[in-house]
Amino acid sequence: MTRSQLIRKVSTANPDLSQEDVRRIVEHFFAHIAECLTKRQHVALRNFGSFGVKNCKERIMRNPKTGRPIDVSARNLLFFKAGKTLKKFLNT
Repeated sequence: MTRSQLIRKVSTANPDLSQEDVRRIVEHFFAHIAECLTKRQHVALRNFGSFGVKNCKERIMRNPKTGRPIDVSARNLLFFKAGKTLKKFLNT
């Protein structure tokens, strides 16, 4: 599902809200999640899951073809962990 499809679906389910209002709400929702993650704050949405940022330290890896060492710089990785309800819903 794309962002525009989500907006259409929510505005159809809520006819009292205009599609433009729903678009602003959805945009604000995603912007707020992104803002929290850039501040390295954990975002938990009950019955859905949680988002967070993990720090991967600098390390040396090997090129599988040549076997030569490669320096990999430190970086932040986004993670998502599905909640119990979402897992249960997906496995029914």
